[in-house]
Amino acid sequence: MQNSRTVPKTGAWVDPLLAHLRRIRPRADETGAKRGDTRAFAALRASARGKRFVFPALPYVVPYLGDSYRDPSRAVVDRAIALAQLYAIAPPSDQVDSFSSADHKSPRGESMGAKLGRSNLADLDKTGVVRNRTDDEKHQPSTWERRLQALVRSDIERLIRELRGALGLIGGKPWAMTDSDYRVLGYDLAWWEHPEKHVQMRWVTDFYARRSDQTKSETDQKETNDD
Repeated sequence: MQNSRTVPKTGAWVDPLLAHLRRIRPRADETGAKRGDTRAFAALRASARGKRFVFPALPYVVPYLGDSYRDPSRAVVDRAIALAQLYAIAPPSDQVDSFSSADHKSPRGESMGAKLGRSNLADLDKTGVVRNRTDDEKHQPSTWERRLQALVRSDIERLIRELRGALGLIGGKPWAMTDSDYRVLGYDLAWWEHPEKHVQMRWVTDFYARRSDQTKSETDQKETNDD
């Protein structure tokens, strides 16, 4: 019988890699002094430009996948370098990490579906669409919904390219990526090609759950005001 320790679970590389990325993330400390490895993050960002740029970035990724991956498969390396690229392109800032909205306290993080759902609700609320929508109106997909649909229909290679744009759009918002969110994303990348598409289903569910919560909140508020 094969030793279970020699057969790592899918996604077991995510936590060791993120721990390494957190350690080397460029940032200023309390005194204003620069910390982290700017060269590593520059190489990771450059690696998103094409295959020949990937090789200089591999030393910042492959040795940090954990003891279970001393001989990682190509699929693991591809997903690991993708996660590291995304982390370097849109690193969680200290400001985002300290964000403590009542519905964003979970240390487990949020999916990209939830992130896009937040952005969608913010736009709808800004234009008054949620407040003015009637139940018999025909649903018109928003820009964020179309982006979500494109993501969940993508294969892993296209998904990674599309995620770069999505992270750029939510960067700087109160619900931009945190370390916990990157952990969720890492495992989602690992499981993306599961035949039952659990990850894709969760992203879509998380997206529309945000809209449902907003509608319920507004309905409750209206009933309170009517009383």
